[in-house]
Amino acid sequence: MAKSATDTSNSTETSATLNFTPTADGPVTAWVSTFLGEKQGGYSVTMTGGTARSACGAVTAGPAGPLILVSVPETQYFISNDQSIKIPVTVTTTGGFEGDISLSTAGLPDDVTKTFAQQTFPAPGAGRTDLTLKIAPLTLPNTYPVFVVATSGDVTGGTTFLLTIDCGPPLILGVDQPKNTSVNRGSTAKLTVKPSGTGPFFYQWYAGYSGLTVFPIRTATSATLTTPAINADSPFWVRVTNACGSVDSRTVTVSASGFAERRPDRE
Repeated sequence: MAKSATDTSNSTETSATLNFTPTADGPVTAWVSTFLGEKQGGYSVTMTGGTARSACGAVTAGPAGPLILVSVPETQYFISNDQSIKIPVTVTTTGGFEGDISLSTAGLPDDVTKTFAQQTFPAPGAGRTDLTLKIAPLTLPNTYPVFVVATSGDVTGGTTFLLTIDCGPPLILGVDQPKNTSVNRGSTAKLTVKPSGTGPFFYQWYAGYSGLTVFPIRTATSATLTTPAINADSPFWVRVTNACGSVDSRTVTVSASGFAERRPDRE
């Protein structure tokens, strides 16, 4: 009965020697393998000692490359929130491989929309397509490793690139702050803010003093606020938010002057 003998090495050096002594009579087969996907290195096997006949020898071969290859033009891409980017993806095959191939992605937040112009390549499986990524308004800014995976049965191949979502926090310059104003008693006023930074921006206006969020004005969620009717001096402010932060405006006061407009009585 033939027995096998194995040895392993996890060396990080450029070369490693594995030794073993078979414990069986008769022919011995030695298998040398590497971590799946490794492309570097050459191998040699030397048989010594024992009563090996002169006809004995070793058959050696380098590692086989992956059967499915995936590539994109760049190693890193940059984008901002609420924008889209189109990335060319090329799929090739080696070793005579033929089969239906499906593409998928991993590594991005769920609120990023990922769409392949063509997601499946019928046999022989090679082809080119575009991967479109649509970043949501509030996707967390970060640098994400994106995996593009090609699958055919139990055979896979893939590539990785980095996607950096840039974001500048909102800023309200002095000239872009809402401004104090005065209206006739009983009239409304319009207040406007103009933030800088990376959009899109989200707005919430409040009655009261800056930082006090007790009195939000419902539906006041745009850059311009039309106030309720002003019958006394009234303070307002706005909070501006984007994907990477928020900023509060200064407090502005809408003053009431004069008298409320009187309407004639109906007859």
